[in-house]
Amino acid sequence: MEERKYGAISFLPLIIFLALYIGSGLYFTFMGAESAFSKFPRHVALLIGIVIALLMNKTMKLDKKIDIFCENAGNSGVIIIGLIYLLAGGFQGAAKAMGGVESVVNMGLTFIPSSLLVPGVFAISSFISTAIGTSMGTVAAMAPIAIGVAEAANLNLPLTCAAVIGGAYFGDNLSMISDTTISAAKGVGSEMKDKFRMNFLIALPAAIVAIIMYWALGGTGVITGEHNFEIIRVIPYIIVLGAALAGFNVCGVLFTGIVMSGLIGIFEGTITILDNRVITKKYGKYFMDSIPTKNINILSRSEILKDISKSVKGGK
Repeated sequence: MEERKYGAISFLPLIIFLALYIGSGLYFTFMGAESAFSKFPRHVALLIGIVIALLMNKTMKLDKKIDIFCENAGNSGVIIIGLIYLLAGGFQGAAKAMGGVESVVNMGLTFIPSSLLVPGVFAISSFISTAIGTSMGTVAAMAPIAIGVAEAANLNLPLTCAAVIGGAYFGDNLSMISDTTISAAKGVGSEMKDKFRMNFLIALPAAIVAIIMYWALGGTGVITGEHNFEIIRVIPYIIVLGAALAGFNVCGVLFTGIVMSGLIGIFEGTITILDNRVITKKYGKYFMDSIPTKNINILSRSEILKDISKSVKGGK
């Protein structure tokens, strides 16, 4: 492989990392925020620097770049699992922050018949788990909502909780972005699509039997109230799931999902940047309040001196 020399620009990822981490820390310190350097986590700044480095050589495939990064960072298998784990957690957090979980659940509850509520909970939990690649994260996000639905609709509560857990494990077993799935496939040298096909054949019969039992034993109920959802908040899940199934690089897919979730959240106002609530000291608030929101009049040198002269005479 021919090495490409970038010169001074090769320091760009490091400069971006330092600018983001140290710059944000100094900014929040000046604003008077507590734990100023933790407001912008250093591993997030480091990840952005890594992404910049991966984007620099456009002639090399992303898979090859990530392989080189993992090999030089330590044990390749361990590093890739850790990287995917971080990205999956980032996507889960970003999607939840912009309201993705609530939209997926509410959309499912809107269209699922009252006689299939418990199987519907299983299906929703499976979809979320397959999209984000973590069963524990799915249970943490789905359990409070499912319990509320079961209590409101007078459903079998233990069976509803079982549907959440079963769906989460079923989805995680099939997910193409699950860290355990990737480590298992890499450990035996198989392709991800082959593992997905085999997992699907093994897990699908059990899922079908479980859905039938949930339908037979779960009971029926009527959910009252409105279940509003925004379809745009569901799009990141669909994109990540579809791209992973299509065979795109898992790290690239997860990072794309994080960026999409963040942009949607900022656009809809569910995610804010540099929230004023972190400011605790008076001079920080004065600084924020002093930022002009209207046009600024630029005075000439003579006008400035005239104003100073008037101020001095008025002071006397």
